[in-house]
Amino acid sequence: MKKRFFAFLLSAVLLLPIFQAQALAADIPTAWKAPGSLQAGITNGNTYSTSIYFSVDSELLKFIDPEQTDHEALGINSIGHTAQIDWKLNNGAWHYTSDWDDLSENYEYDSVIYANTGYLDEGTTQEKYVFDLRNDNINIQTALGSAMKMGVEEGGDDNSLDLANNTFYFRVRVMVDYYNAETGEQEFILSPWSEVLAYGKSGESLAKPTMLTKPTISNPIVGANDDGSPKITFTAITPQQVQDANNYIISKEAGNVGVEYQININNSGWVEATAGAWWLSSETRSVDVPATYDNGKTVEIDQAFIQVRMRYEYEGGADVSPLQSEWSNIITVNTPAWTKASEWATAELQAADDSGLIPDILMGADMTKPITREEFAELAVLLYEKAAAKTATPVNPNPFTDTTNQQILKAFSIGVTQGMSATTFEPNTLINREQCAAMLYRTIKAIAPSGDYSIAGVKDFPDQKTISGWAVESTKYMSKIGIIKGDSAGNFMPKSTTSVQQAAGYGMATREAAILMSVRTFEQLK
Repeated sequence: MKKRFFAFLLSAVLLLPIFQAQALAADIPTAWKAPGSLQAGITNGNTYSTSIYFSVDSELLKFIDPEQTDHEALGINSIGHTAQIDWKLNNGAWHYTSDWDDLSENYEYDSVIYANTGYLDEGTTQEKYVFDLRNDNINIQTALGSAMKMGVEEGGDDNSLDLANNTFYFRVRVMVDYYNAETGEQEFILSPWSEVLAYGKSGESLAKPTMLTKPTISNPIVGANDDGSPKITFTAITPQQVQDANNYIISKEAGNVGVEYQININNSGWVEATAGAWWLSSETRSVDVPATYDNGKTVEIDQAFIQVRMRYEYEGGADVSPLQSEWSNIITVNTPAWTKASEWATAELQAADDSGLIPDILMGADMTKPITREEFAELAVLLYEKAAAKTATPVNPNPFTDTTNQQILKAFSIGVTQGMSATTFEPNTLINREQCAAMLYRTIKAIAPSGDYSIAGVKDFPDQKTISGWAVESTKYMSKIGIIKGDSAGNFMPKSTTSVQQAAGYGMATREAAILMSVRTFEQLK
């Protein structure tokens, strides 16, 4: 169709990672994962336009990047890459045709948004807007014809979109083409179509966000920027709740959800990090490592203990108040299992580290410090998953208002821990010895529910009267199997009962003591 018809502006922002390590693919891929994290919203306040956001398979990006894949060794060259966005209006048909499966074909002007190598090809009715997938700031605009006209809003013009009474459906797929020197043929690798995104009247109704879910990050890798400066790349999957919150905020023309990063070098303290990728739907992200830290000390990237964390934030707008998620879990590179520990604990701490029983939240920590409820929940879940050889499932919906930590929700789901009230967990509250014994006891029962948990014949502790009634069974059982030991006089020291004891930290469980209990339990359950 011709450009005199009503225009619809569609901008696709592909939020794509840049990888850092040289890699040689052993084989040419045969398929890609479907694009993910589809989102939609009004473009820059224009009532006649919308934006589609999506992420791309990291393996595709690795394959097209000559710094990561040796194309010559694979006998290929002239690599191109394409994003195809298909659409339909209300109950109409998709615009896809089989011609889309072959890049050698010409496309109908209004049949597809076709993108390839970073330039604008114009002057014909097959006008195409094309771009490089590795670019992180992309605009594609084209007239899609009168079929996309959805009515005129009151006070608007002929280009306005009546989203209240109509629905667009979008799906996205990606294609890579390359010249195969061995066969002399142009080859194509297509991904499946993404899930369908409904936008408008029949789109999923989004609730006004009042919180943002805590992110989970993983797989830290040290690499380098183009100028040789170091960076850390890692994986972060955006939770659906955050995607929905972002969609709602965009729909209200009130901005968008952002991402904040912090970095900690050699335990010098958390500082704001320069981010190489902050877009929500980018699943691979990076932060730059500064050349110096702590007032001028030089960073030795191969030796420095570096931690990274991130969170989501929204500054607020006319319809939504400012929001901020909890910080993510901490990922580390060049990580010591601990930075400080008692001499008597180091052998068993090393055994715990060797068995993978120290959770990320405690890696590199001062093990002599008291352990919190959040830290112990993560420790218990890791023990459960290692010993039971299965993954726990977080409780859903989340009963707590003061945490979204998925490991805590797993611990609650398998009965390892309870809340401090019906709606609060109190993740930062410290744990005493009898609470520690009870949580570990419940972890063992979750791992081996048919075990023998009799405490018949187990003698009372000399300080038995100070043990809470609800903790007697667990403390005696844990003592029976040698997991928890008392002092030289046999006292269990379950908790502090006086202000003097509280001030001295009497009866509190330390991180190293909790980890030692975990590794002893693991050895018992082998």
